[in-house]
Amino acid sequence: MAAALASLSGPLLTDSAIPAYFALAMGVDAASALFIGRLYDRIGFPSPLAVPLLSTVLSFLAFSTDSGLVIAGVIAWGAVMGIHETVMRAGIADITPGGARGMAYAVFNTIYGLSWLLGSTLMGALYAKSVAR
Repeated sequence: MAAALASLSGPLLTDSAIPAYFALAMGVDAASALFIGRLYDRIGFPSPLAVPLLSTVLSFLAFSTDSGLVIAGVIAWGAVMGIHETVMRAGIADITPGGARGMAYAVFNTIYGLSWLLGSTLMGALYAKSVAR
């Protein structure tokens, strides 16, 4: 792996391409939100099961040394974000009684935020020890 990273002659994506790939991810986010919202209305809670499936392959794609796989990772990330933003919060409303929804959203967002903090901290530590430095 280190040899593969060391053999790269330049960046996988140019700095100017990064906003375009982010825009691609957000376009996929919007399209997947429409699709998954409609699917959720039809079949209910099993529809967000795509999140862990896509998330599993996401890291392997996004951190690849092949630009095509990186783009596939960008698309997968956009899909995960669209599914998560659309269905996860709707699912909380569906499984929680009306009087407890405020607390349910507070617990969900607290756990989500702390997990994001922990994951970002771990990612920063891994970047600091990267073999490509």
